[in-house]
Amino acid sequence: RRKTKRWRSGFYHIAHKANVPLVMAAINYRRKRVTISPPLYPSGDIVADMQTIRTFYEEVNPLGRYHENFGEIKVIEEVRAQREQNHPEEQPVSEMP
Repeated sequence: RRKTKRWRSGFYHIAHKANVPLVMAAINYRRKRVTISPPLYPSGDIVADMQTIRTFYEEVNPLGRYHENFGEIKVIEEVRAQREQNHPEEQPVSEMP
């Protein structure tokens, strides 16, 4: 896979709607070791759940065959939430209450 700016969030929304857990996996290619996370049932708060996912990968520190392609663990919803938190006055008119 090529490096991307952020993760796509469809996996999260599908798991949440279907009420099925997410299970993360990390591969250390050099040591030939795979680490699998405990199940994570999406809570509906994607920002909080993505922090749990990030923590898993920070702790296991995966080193894949092409580790230079390992991008930032972030989804568009987090970018939007951060933008709204930093600049609430810049929200598009259609998103205002």
